Amino acid sequence: MASVLSTHRVREACALLLTLLLAGCEQAPAALVLNHDRLAFGEVEVGGTYRLRLALSNPGDQPLAVKSVRLDPASEALSLEGLPLETLGAGERHVVTVVLAPTGEGALSAVLHVEAADGAHALPVDALAVRLGAVVHAAPGASCPGAEGSIDFGTTVSGTPGTRTLTVESTGTGTISILNAALSPADAGFTLEGLGDGLFLAPGQVSTLTVRYDPTRAGPQAGVISLQTSSLVAPRLEVPICGTGMVAALCTTPASLSFGAVAPGAASAARFTVSSCGNLPVTMTTASVVPEVATAPGFTLDPAPGLPLELAPGQQAFVDVRFAATSALTARGRVRLGSTSPVTPEVFVALGANLPPPCNATLGPASLRFYKDLASAQSVRLVNHGGTACRIDRLDFVPAGTGFAIDRQPTLPAVLAAHASMDLLLTYAPPPTATSLTTARLQVELDWVHEVLLTGDPRPPPGCHLVPALPAVYFGLVGGGGLLSRSLDLINVGAGPCVLHGVTVDHPGYTVELASMLIDSRDRIAVTLTWWKGQFEYGPPAPATMTISSSDRDQPQLEVPITSGQSRCDPNCDCAATQTATYWRFADHSVGSGVTPADGGLGAFQESCEPGRCTGTDVSVEIDRGVLVCEPKPPTCTDGNGLEFQNEGWSCVPCELIVQFGGLFAGQRACAPAPTLSCQAGLAPTFDAVLRTWDCVRTCNNGQYDQRVLADGTLVCVPC
Repeated sequence: MASVLSTHRVREACALLLTLLLAGCEQAPAALVLNHDRLAFGEVEVGGTYRLRLALSNPGDQPLAVKSVRLDPASEALSLEGLPLETLGAGERHVVTVVLAPTGEGALSAVLHVEAADGAHALPVDALAVRLGAVVHAAPGASCPGAEGSIDFGTTVSGTPGTRTLTVESTGTGTISILNAALSPADAGFTLEGLGDGLFLAPGQVSTLTVRYDPTRAGPQAGVISLQTSSLVAPRLEVPICGTGMVAALCTTPASLSFGAVAPGAASAARFTVSSCGNLPVTMTTASVVPEVATAPGFTLDPAPGLPLELAPGQQAFVDVRFAATSALTARGRVRLGSTSPVTPEVFVALGANLPPPCNATLGPASLRFYKDLASAQSVRLVNHGGTACRIDRLDFVPAGTGFAIDRQPTLPAVLAAHASMDLLLTYAPPPTATSLTTARLQVELDWVHEVLLTGDPRPPPGCHLVPALPAVYFGLVGGGGLLSRSLDLINVGAGPCVLHGVTVDHPGYTVELASMLIDSRDRIAVTLTWWKGQFEYGPPAPATMTISSSDRDQPQLEVPITSGQSRCDPNCDCAATQTATYWRFADHSVGSGVTPADGGLGAFQESCEPGRCTGTDVSVEIDRGVLVCEPKPPTCTDGNGLEFQNEGWSCVPCELIVQFGGLFAGQRACAPAPTLSCQAGLAPTFDAVLRTWDCVRTCNNGQYDQRVLADGTLVCVPC
């Protein structure tokens, strides 16, 4: 007996190897491949519009006719974009978009049916429609005139900020996010604390924020706090704010002094005005010259101003500067003035002598902020507005070694023609050990030294928050060998975009395909896992861990377990509330073709309890190897009948024998009645894998069929 089994196993392997070799010489048949087995919108808002994209591919070498793409049941809330679709060419890919526009609350479900020449596909579509809402209340206190519910800080002295609180309450039936806040006017001194990277408020949840006013402008200020929410219907919450700033400030006029051309050994003098430009007195406490090059440029304060110098609001004073030339070279510097003002603790006046031919240049923006991932490359623009060319003598960072660099820095000295502009691409690459903010100044020396303030943050930017649509990737009760794929949606529930740096699996049997490396806020992408261990290496996909590296500040390494091989529970499954009864119709590749007596009730299916995929009493059914769909609970079959599942759904069919088809049919199992054929000599009853009926075949031992002897001695054949 062992010799017969061993011979048969060798015959199976040879037949499969022959099939694989022949397949390499043949064209790949047309086939429809979908990149999802389920379209889950998750929680959506009534009144919003949402889209999920489904890719239909034909990897074959021949065109494939697509007979229909439809939603069942038809609904005003669901529609399709990207139709009609009649044919998929060889190797072609087409995207159909499912559009959801819910008009009422509650669970939504449908099935997307795609019928092609090679068969039918059914994808469950589900969503939970909720209403999103929130209200914001200012704590009791003074209100701005004519604006109920506003915040009036009254008269506030700069350096002694006033604070008020406001509460945000979720009033809907779903979780609402407070994504960010904008305060206007932006430079008046109003700030909001407590929002961080955003708030996530469940229904009825309340959060408290703090509004602070430390005035940077003198006089009355009126504005508004605008909270951006995740609601598509009511995206903003607004609270008026006002206050009167009492500010001490020091101003200078003009902002720069030019001493013209000064011969070596000669001297020149100029002056500028300082004034108290706020509505409180200010005291100038320090005054000094700061050279812009390593050697002293020859600028001095002569005479030195008497310090400290107190100026009443509106009062002015003069500061005299002298330049003594030691050479004919260009000299540049700055006068730095310190004061008691918390708004203008330092002000500067640019100094220049023996300057190059005049040009009218600007450099902007005035400041840039960089993060580790996003915005790691940004541009500044240098513009010559004048009619004379500008000469660029110096272009560097102060201090050096802060992680900032210029991509493709121009060779110096460089010339910027009249009315021309130049974009400089700045990059930021913090050291791996950096943990705190870095500041530097980009300095460009032309007619004057122009600066851009740079701030580098070694952390990723705020706003990205990545979650998996399911807690794990489940391959379930499937055999090893061959090609098996599963998809997992990654959802960005944060207020800003997420950048994916890579996805790895700690087992070499898996490959990973990513739909995109960028996920916008409130969007999702699919990660497809494929298991390929080899046709002759048996066993289910190995347990492993998938690690997603992203710009999520809080969880830069998101780990998702990969599991398979759940235990079988024939003939019945009593699944937990968090599990779904799952019916598998394809056997392990290690099981060869054959015929065995049927188990009552289940028929050809093997059953297991898998982590919940379906809702209510629905069960999960394998319609293609490793491809599961949600279907209503099957009937209970009696009188020797067993379960069968075709395009039209469940049925009970005669099931005295379970036929296991071979590798040509992916190890599919089917119910069959006992053969009642009376075959002539040299012929044997054979169960057809396509028609599911018995027929008489001339020989079994021909590489296309395997022979089996039943318990009563009957010789039967099944496709190998």
